[in-house]
Amino acid sequence: MVGMTVRKFIEELESGNRRVANNWTIVSFSLYGSILADFSSHNAAEHNRETSADIPTPTLGQTER
Repeated sequence: MVGMTVRKFIEELESGNRRVANNWTIVSFSLYGSILADFSSHNAAEHNRETSADIPTPTLGQTER
């Protein structure tokens, strides 16, 4: 997908149509950013899941105090 986008960007840039080439650049970086955000949120969720298992939950006697 990214290789195709880069190839399309180069074709548009060589044809002299800079506006379309710039649009392809925006699309590429938007796609890249959304992929990074997805990985980041997935890793954060995994980290929270792992650390929450380490925190002891209160027993019934502790919650009644």
